[in-house]
Amino acid sequence: MSDKLTRLEKLNKEVKKQNKLKQHSKNNRFDDDMDIEPYDDEQIEEDDFIDDTQEDKKYKKKYREVEDEFDQEIEEEEELNKKKKTKNTILNYTNTTAVTSNKKKAASKQIPDIDIEEIMKLAERKKKIEQEEAQLLQEEQELLEQEKREEEEKKRVSQEIKNILKEDCASSKTANSSKGKIDQNILNAINRDFSDDSNTVDSISEFQNLKNLAQKAKLANESLKQSKVNNTEINLTNLSISQVKNINDYKNEDGSVDAYLYDYYYDAQVKPDKIYAFAKVQNKQTNAFDTCVIQIDTIIRNLFFYPSSDTVTEQQIKNEIAELLKKEQTSRKTVEFLGAFVDKNYAFELPIPRGKSKWYQVVMSYEYEVISPDTKGQYFSYCVGSTYSALETFLITKKINGPCWVRFQNVKDTTSCITNRKLEFRVDYTNQSNIQVLQQQLPTPPLSVVCISLKTSQQMILTQKKKEYKKEIFNLNMKYHEGINIDNSNKDELSQFKSISFITHVDPTKKQDSITKKGTLPETTKFCLNEMNLLEQFLVHFNEIDPDIVVAHDLYSTTFEIILTRIREKGIKKWNLLSKLINIGSSDIPKYGSSTFKARMAMKGRLLVDTLLSSQEFVNCVEYTLEALVLKLFKFEIPRIEAKTYQQKFATYKLLNSLVDDTYQDIEYTLRIMYHLQIIPLTKQLTSICGNIWMGSLQNQRAERNEMLLLHKFNQLNYVYPDNFKNLPESYKKKHKNAQIRKQYEEDEDQVQGNKNPKKRENKYKGGQVFEPEKGLYNEYIVLLDFNSLYPSIIQEFNVCFTTCVRDPIPLEMQMAPFLGNKKAAIQYSKNQNSKENKMQDEDDEDNDNEQVVQTHDVLPTIEVIKGIAPLPSILQYLVEQRKVVKNQIKGQKDPQIIETLDIKQKAFKLVANSMYGCLGFSSSRFYAMPLASFITAKGRHILFDSKKIVEEMGYSVIYGDTDSLMIKPGTNEFLEAVKTGLSIKIKVNSKYKKLQLDIDGVFKNMLLLRKKKYATLKVANWEEVKNTNAPEKLEKEIKGIDVVRRDWCQLSRDAGNKILEIILESKSSENMLDDIKKYLVQLNDEINQKNIKNSSYYITKRLTKRVDQYGEKNLPHVAVAQRMIQEKGIDPQTYVNQIINYIICKNENSSRLVDKAYSPQEFITQSKSLEIDFQYYKRFQLFEPIKRMVEVIEGINLQEIASILEVHYSVQHVSQNNELSAENILNLKSKRNQFLTSIPRVIINCKKCDKDFLFTGILKENTDAAQILRCECGNDIYIQLKNKIALVVKELISNFEENAIQVDNEEFEYTHSISLVGKAKQQKMSSFTLNQKLLAIQSMFDITKEEQENTQKVTIEKIKTIKKTVDDLLSRSQYNNLNLTNIFTSFGLLK
Repeated sequence: MSDKLTRLEKLNKEVKKQNKLKQHSKNNRFDDDMDIEPYDDEQIEEDDFIDDTQEDKKYKKKYREVEDEFDQEIEEEEELNKKKKTKNTILNYTNTTAVTSNKKKAASKQIPDIDIEEIMKLAERKKKIEQEEAQLLQEEQELLEQEKREEEEKKRVSQEIKNILKEDCASSKTANSSKGKIDQNILNAINRDFSDDSNTVDSISEFQNLKNLAQKAKLANESLKQSKVNNTEINLTNLSISQVKNINDYKNEDGSVDAYLYDYYYDAQVKPDKIYAFAKVQNKQTNAFDTCVIQIDTIIRNLFFYPSSDTVTEQQIKNEIAELLKKEQTSRKTVEFLGAFVDKNYAFELPIPRGKSKWYQVVMSYEYEVISPDTKGQYFSYCVGSTYSALETFLITKKINGPCWVRFQNVKDTTSCITNRKLEFRVDYTNQSNIQVLQQQLPTPPLSVVCISLKTSQQMILTQKKKEYKKEIFNLNMKYHEGINIDNSNKDELSQFKSISFITHVDPTKKQDSITKKGTLPETTKFCLNEMNLLEQFLVHFNEIDPDIVVAHDLYSTTFEIILTRIREKGIKKWNLLSKLINIGSSDIPKYGSSTFKARMAMKGRLLVDTLLSSQEFVNCVEYTLEALVLKLFKFEIPRIEAKTYQQKFATYKLLNSLVDDTYQDIEYTLRIMYHLQIIPLTKQLTSICGNIWMGSLQNQRAERNEMLLLHKFNQLNYVYPDNFKNLPESYKKKHKNAQIRKQYEEDEDQVQGNKNPKKRENKYKGGQVFEPEKGLYNEYIVLLDFNSLYPSIIQEFNVCFTTCVRDPIPLEMQMAPFLGNKKAAIQYSKNQNSKENKMQDEDDEDNDNEQVVQTHDVLPTIEVIKGIAPLPSILQYLVEQRKVVKNQIKGQKDPQIIETLDIKQKAFKLVANSMYGCLGFSSSRFYAMPLASFITAKGRHILFDSKKIVEEMGYSVIYGDTDSLMIKPGTNEFLEAVKTGLSIKIKVNSKYKKLQLDIDGVFKNMLLLRKKKYATLKVANWEEVKNTNAPEKLEKEIKGIDVVRRDWCQLSRDAGNKILEIILESKSSENMLDDIKKYLVQLNDEINQKNIKNSSYYITKRLTKRVDQYGEKNLPHVAVAQRMIQEKGIDPQTYVNQIINYIICKNENSSRLVDKAYSPQEFITQSKSLEIDFQYYKRFQLFEPIKRMVEVIEGINLQEIASILEVHYSVQHVSQNNELSAENILNLKSKRNQFLTSIPRVIINCKKCDKDFLFTGILKENTDAAQILRCECGNDIYIQLKNKIALVVKELISNFEENAIQVDNEEFEYTHSISLVGKAKQQKMSSFTLNQKLLAIQSMFDITKEEQENTQKVTIEKIKTIKKTVDDLLSRSQYNNLNLTNIFTSFGLLK
């Protein structure tokens, strides 16, 4: 103990000497005009520093280095004065690899690679001394401020240690003194050193020693404490940063460091010229891998200016750019840059000649503000590159393709601590040799993983007479692995994860004392005093684990949204323990922005894996809850502990363990999903192919992946690639409103269409070809033929690329418009340009149903024929060839692990190739090119149509076709014969193309084809095996688009639909099928009537796509239920956006509106005595309607019989469905038309040609020529306008009718509504009967007789039928036009 006291005295002496040193430094602080007096270290004798600590040595070394730096700066200043005489050196730099004697000639040559190192040396030499002096002053000021903060903190900590020791001493005295006492000498030393506020801890080493003494005193008393629960709160301010690691232990023999880069952080606002890379580095002594943060300084920006003419000189354009850059600077910084004329290629949407041309390239640091992309000068027309991000430039310039090993030369220590792991260094980007991707990649290092799940309780808080509900965390579990293989999913690793759990009482008013004597918790379960203590312990352990990858299900919207919210509300300051970076970015926990942004900012340097997000990309499922995915993927239903029983689980430790295990269960299945879907290795492979950042692939950012792949390619080919307008500064967006852009857009449209009052509408190109299906049940083999990667194959087949497609340019303002709020401008501009060219193509078949909006003026660009392969097809060719190589490697492998790795690789190549087409037609993509996208889809339609023609010429039927596939009916019940037919069609079609390949994608045994994109079938899963070895068939049910796979049906409906489909597809005869369907429905109806079906089967699910206050319609059941839930809980409406809302329909005697009968499950449970399920509604709309749609195409089905079994009313239409009027109705036609003429809504049409408005009455007006009703008096075709106008009129009638319903007593007129008819300003009452008459009147405007049809062109008749069909479909469902035969037959005793 005497040694300890001696040490304290030495420390006090040491502190006094250091204070003297610091005071001397303050007295010798210099200004710009002062002579620098070097520090004389003889003023303090070396003997005064007894037993220097590491901190002391560092402090002394700092001031010795200052003296040397001052001497060096004086020498550099003298050298700089000499070099100022040659100021024009910067202007006349040349390529360092090809210096010629003729400098003028060399300056005008192309400069493919500028010597960045030389540029920055010359550019920064001028100000080096001033900058370094300012930096020294700033560092000294920061050091003083940090010392001040440390002193204040240590005072507080000192007092806290003293209190702890005194408390421990007191407890030891009251306990058994024979079992151990605190060393009185230690206590006296602590009391002596902390008794006087002036005598506080003044050095890190002394502070650490005193902490050690306090810890020893605390440990001496732990044996006296009887509590079995660790309830000591953690004070995060006392946490010390991990021990500093020596970067020299990780260096190669030449001083370089090899680092495996896997993630990046970049702040364009605060540190625009710096990038922080997160990497794994290997210790050369232990071979262990450690996390390292690399600060990459002085990222260089490239700007490309297109000269306004060929006569522009270098001096002219340079001076103009310098003046513009000077105006952009917010500070008084002098912009240093270098520039030269270079040869660059261009092939994109700006009005710039495609091909090679002369550009002026400017090289400057990202630290300077840059001019906006729409800036135009006297000597240049366009500036490209101002929106390139520093991170994007770094990845492309250094050719970093995904996670990889990079060698760093000339590494230096960081000027301040940037990571809590204390392994960090910085490197200068300007020296090209400092950062190089290793040509021979080293083995991939393992990454650490943590998976998190939590449980919350809802606490009600009353604020200003308003109830608020907050989620409080009472259980948070983690499972972690110190290093997993990221190249493949080794499921054996699942058993190697370690566990830790933090739990506090679900009721914050209660303690854990009630269960301390009833059992024990596992060592890995930490019982915490309260939620704040739980979060603090979580942060400590999370920081110690230091995971590279963080996994959770619904990580962004739920798990970390809750964690971050609770940390912020509890005021926990050390939240940045979640991040690998400290002192970088905001000092406060993120509060605003999306949940994705907040989680990313809070956990910088960690890869975030959200299994919910990834499942949406790789799994086709109705719901993506953990329970639904586990059931889908593993055929297992997760048992759950109900939330209402949480508090009961705190009765004993055994029950509490079951609660903890329930949370662990979520983690286990989350990890199983991650491994099953191969999320980590697959996204890593995608990133390596495309060269984007790994987090982008983990967040399913396909557009970003494709863009980066194209950027790498076009940069390699010396192209100036497009700007990224997503990076436009917020200040620019606020300054440039949509007014000017919208004005240009409207003026351009007026010029094309001659319309003074244009109505804007989004106009997209046509999608894929979809043939009308031949509906019915097929009890024979059907062969599915599919084009392999149709759109990528078309790109290769026809050499489609930006460089080969002849198209009109898009002005810069139109390209920027979608990013300034006007997303339709670029699309509309392209359409208008097509109209100007007047290159109109005949509209495809009217029956062609496209997923996208049909554009009638489909103008296709010309594809130039060139030698060789264009860049875009070459990328796809590479992806396809690499996939073939990998698949061939799989065939020769026997090792399961290698096979899995190769399979992941080939999947990645396929995903990238298939998604490449998407960026061409996506208006927010920087590679958006609608002419290319429309050309590709048009070729796809022609190819599918030609293939159908070939099949029919061969004598077979095409029963359905969609985009890239055809369903063929070979007309045989023999499997091999059906396959043989498919192969013969394949050979015939493929002979027409080089790159396009049609192949057999599946063989169906039985098939129920309902309508477009809706069918069910039994698929022969092993058809190739059956073909080759005659093995038994393995049949799997496949359902596409039918109601049973949609989420907005209750479970009862889905179960019944699946059962009906199973009967239909598996029955061997139609008689057995009909009997089995009847038996099942009778049984189901009895179970409903006897209430034997659980209530949860009646829950209807619907996703809330936006905030409830953003829904225009007020009568949507799920919106009304969500609104009540929000009001009751007092929560933010944003909470339920994109969430699934469950509701159940109950009887309501006061209203028959569905919105008034919908209740949440919680409402139904709490009001179970007063609420009764509306079984009649479920039978009619959730059972009969979907069943009817499934079976109505089957011959022999009696829908009336099915309706009677389910005890619902079903009406048979008494009006013929034939659109043509029969002969006997012609006599009454005139009187009917006159009657309807008085009740039709006003339909006003504006002719685009003559700009005249007129009232459209169709065929109703006497002496109207049916052949002319689709034309204006001037002769202009108004079909498209009329079709859209009728649809709008009908939509407004129906929408207002449903929205403003008022209950009345008269049963004949069930509802009375107040609606605004189109074209009328006043409100008018209307019953449902009157609404029906209005619709009949609209229908009659297009009801032409056979005689009128004979005098009308067939094309016009088809167009009239198309418009009329909109109203026909509605009226076919109207009860006023249907005869209820069930009631009639029942009254006569014909039906029971």
